[in-house]
Amino acid sequence: MKAFTASLAIALSMACQGAWASSTDKSALTSLTMEDAYEVYKARDYGMAAELFALLAEQGNASAQSMLGFIHEAGQGVDQDPKVALQWYLLAAKGGSVTALDRIGWIYQEGLGVEQSYKTAALWFESAADKGSAVSMRHLAHLYEHGFGVEKNAVKALGYYLSAADKDDVPSIYAVAMMYMS
Repeated sequence: MKAFTASLAIALSMACQGAWASSTDKSALTSLTMEDAYEVYKARDYGMAAELFALLAEQGNASAQSMLGFIHEAGQGVDQDPKVALQWYLLAAKGGSVTALDRIGWIYQEGLGVEQSYKTAALWFESAADKGSAVSMRHLAHLYEHGFGVEKNAVKALGYYLSAADKDDVPSIYAVAMMYMS
């Protein structure tokens, strides 16, 4: 894998500099997969991973768009910029990424580069929860439990925590236990 990563990095660098002359050389980029980009990311070469995800994202890959959002949100290999992250997440959400829906909710909940809005966060979390995201179910449950952006409702909170717990979301399992103990 290291040889492939090094070859891919050299090929990408040459492509970015316009040094490729033949179409057979360009075929290396068209065969790029999410798995390739994830391998580079897992190797903690975040700058190169960002470039690879960008190539895939520009081809309309919603998972790559979501990863670019995360990379910009976290500042891994690029400048940390929640506004750029949000733009990638919005594009990924349009492409069907449930993870992007959750991250958009998180950005609004925390006010990262946007005006904090629990109400807007709840809408995004609900959209992701409706698509089966345990993390969003937990986030939405927390909002209902405390009345952040939604009317405080312990029954709804418990329902979302239980749904997330059914998907083995450990923090939700703990939250269910805490609600039953109180």
